[in-house]
Amino acid sequence: METEMTEFENLLESLVPGAGRKDAHDAEAPGLPQELGLEPRGILGRGGTGWVFKAWDPVMEREVAVKVARADGGAAARLALLDEARRATRLRHPAVLPVHRVTVVGGQLYVEWQLAPEQTLEVWLSDPERLQAMGVASRLLVLRDVARALVRAHAQGIVHGDLHPANIAIGPADAVYVLDWSGSSQAGRLQGNPSHAAVDCLHGAPATAASDIFSLGAIAWELVCRRALRPR
Repeated sequence: METEMTEFENLLESLVPGAGRKDAHDAEAPGLPQELGLEPRGILGRGGTGWVFKAWDPVMEREVAVKVARADGGAAARLALLDEARRATRLRHPAVLPVHRVTVVGGQLYVEWQLAPEQTLEVWLSDPERLQAMGVASRLLVLRDVARALVRAHAQGIVHGDLHPANIAIGPADAVYVLDWSGSSQAGRLQGNPSHAAVDCLHGAPATAASDIFSLGAIAWELVCRRALRPR
């Protein structure tokens, strides 16, 4: 059953299609073609650019994530997805998930990634007792790894554009991964997650390295103070 969206989620959906919805409906999602040689294992989510699937690669014997552009996005959505894959490949950083392969089937683009850990920094931040037990120094190790990924990206002229706790995954041994390097930016439209975006981006300005640093600072505030800079 379709869940009713809040007024704020409706606003996000109107500004960035897909951003306001927290659910993903199987009926709306495209299937994974047999040509990929992957076994579908469900939908991980839907965003502004497309769908993300979980799948099993029987040849390499591993679970993977597969991104496919939104069909209603046309060539622009496919190009945005390809640009994201290129950025991640250029970064070659331990905190950036690698791309396994890019495939075109029936005119549609599929990008296969290393599967991200299910736990995110957003989950950590929702557990005050855990944060307190970790101590500030341990929490800032997460921030350090995110900052190192941003330093590498900015040195290559790459802007993340949507840095917030839900886009930071935490893996085994507290390994940190910065997700979603789409870097999409369109003047006059909401840029980034409202809870952590720079003020100029909230007013529709394109994302920049400076706005990435603002978002990093908002995350630092939350890690140290154990409360969000802005309400989510």
